[in-house]
This record gives sequence, structure tokens and C-alpha cells, in this order.
Amino acid sequence: MASPSTTFSQTVACKLDEKNYMNWHQQVNAVLRAHQLEKYVVNPVVPLKYLSEEDHAAGTINPEFTNWDRQDALIMSWLLSTLSDSILSRVVTCCHSFQVWNAICSHFHGLTRARTMQLRLELRTIKKGNKSCSEYLQRILQLCDTLTATGDAISNCEQTDAILGGLPPEYEALISTITAFLTRDADVSVLDIETMILAHEARLEQHKQTALQEPLTLNLAESTSAPHIVPANIPENHVVANYVSAQGAATANSMLFSSNPNQYSSQGNFPANGSGYGRRQNCGRGAQGRGGQVQCQICKKRGHEASTCYHRYKNLFHRLKSFPPLPKIYLVLDSHKVLLQGALGEDDLY
Repeated sequence: MASPSTTFSQTVACKLDEKNYMNWHQQVNAVLRAHQLEKYVVNPVVPLKYLSEEDHAAGTINPEFTNWDRQDALIMSWLLSTLSDSILSRVVTCCHSFQVWNAICSHFHGLTRARTMQLRLELRTIKKGNKSCSEYLQRILQLCDTLTATGDAISNCEQTDAILGGLPPEYEALISTITAFLTRDADVSVLDIETMILAHEARLEQHKQTALQEPLTLNLAESTSAPHIVPANIPENHVVANYVSAQGAATANSMLFSSNPNQYSSQGNFPANGSGYGRRQNCGRGAQGRGGQVQCQICKKRGHEASTCYHRYKNLFHRLKSFPPLPKIYLVLDSHKVLLQGALGEDDLY
């Protein structure tokens, strides 16, 4: 038998309290088995203190009992050193190590049954949520190990169902693949499933980082950098007529001006064949000149009014030849902000 100093020189990592019984039991039981001391705390065989009535009357104690009692006291002292203050109050009446051990096990046995039901419920309803896959899988493993330690062992099938059942929708493709393997009785272990889940998580994280680095850009309005040019081969009268028509001028359909201003009469009048336009009688403003004809206030020629004068739209035609580029508006979308950016020239600001 090992000496007391060697036997109890080891310490456990935690003191027993209401929450860590399984961890404490695992460590303490390992020390007892390592030094072959289980027989002192589990169903102990206590030697007789007196071998006979004569020894009892004479006060002669059995040597085996003396050795056992000394070893039992050492074990009890070591056990008490592993208990927290809240648990020490439950064993104050104990005199031997096996009594301390039995009192602790009896107290936590009822708690363990309730705890087992709670752990089973958590295992059935656990979800990944905001946890990483590593934390999620570690928690499931802890639940399974704790249940197994309490005597309620969890099979690999139950552990697999718990893992797949708590994954979010973005893992649906992976879940379908794993399920297909399992339905074909493929040799897929829990470790293999955990490895595939961790690899899938890494790929999802890589895609998220790529999306953040390359924000989506949408063009809502486009315009070329070159100005809008009216083709040179289009007659001025067409441009003017179209512009006037677009503005809703009442006489736009009849104003088919010729690109040659020499078609006016030698006196600067419009054709006098009756079908010409610009000849009006009794007009308002405009001087009454020779023969009662009106005089244009723009070109100073007679026979037409300023409202129908060819030269009235000549300057307008030159302004219509070139337009500034249209404003450009871009919408830039990313995961952090929505930015509306306008590219407008100084002439477009009012």
C-alpha cells in the first residue's frame, strides 16, 4: 500500500459544489482507482475492531482494523479537502470516508435524475443560433458526455440527429448530402459529420467576406459623355418645326419654312398666291406700310408678322444643335450603407 504522503499528494482541479458533481466525481474516482482505494469508499469491508470478547475486555484492538482505520482517516481527510463550504455542511455528521462518499452520492443522485431530463430536453431542442459551429458542436458533445456519465448513454444516431436538427437554413444542402449518405448505410461517423460542418462554415464565411469587399453597384440612369448632336444633314426647318410642335405651338403644322430664305418675294414678302402663310389683314401691332401690308419687327420685311418670321427661330436652331450630357445617378449598395451619388455638372445646378 502506498504511503499517505504519496497517496494524497494529488489535488483535484475543482472543489465540489452544486453544479460540478460530474467533473468532481470523475477526478476523485480516478485518484481512488489509481491507488486502489475504492474498497474503502464503495461497499467497504471493515475489519473487526476486537477479535474476541477477551480482546474487547482487555482493550486489545485488531491490527488490521488499526491499519484500515488509519487509511480511512487519510481518505476522509482528502475527500473533505475537495468539498466546497456548501457541501461540507452536508457531511458534518460523517465519521468515515465511505460515509462521506455515500452522503455525497445520495444527495446528487436525485439532482442527477432531474438534470438528466433537462439535458435530454436541451439536446432535442438545441439550435446553432449565433454560436459558431465549433461552439455548437462542443455543446452537443458536452451534453452527450454528461448524459453518458450519469448512466443515460447517447447513441451516435441520437447525437447525429441533434447536430443536423439544430443547423440553420444555409446548411440545408449539406444536411441533404449527409442524410443521403446515412440512408444508404454509408460509414459516416460523428467526427466526419463535424468535419464537413466546419468546412461548410468556412466556405460560408469566405463568401460573406467576398461580398463585403465587392459591394453591389447598380446604374439607375445612364448617359454618354458625348453631347447630343443634331445631325448636320437635317434641315433647319425640320428642327424648328419639331421643336415648335413639341412646345405646343398652334401654327407648328403649317410652319414648313424653307431652308432658303430667298424664296421670299423680291420685296421681302411671303408668296402672294393665296396659299402662302404670313399674310394677315387688320393685324394689331406692326406698322402699316405700302399697300396696307404689315412689317415684321424682327427682319423688318413686309408681308408677315414677327410671330411667323423665319428668323425668329434661327437662333433657337443653333441652341438646339448641342445639349449638355444628362445627369448620371448611381446607387451603391453594400451591407453597411446605401449611398445615392449624383454626377451633375455646374450648369445642371439650380
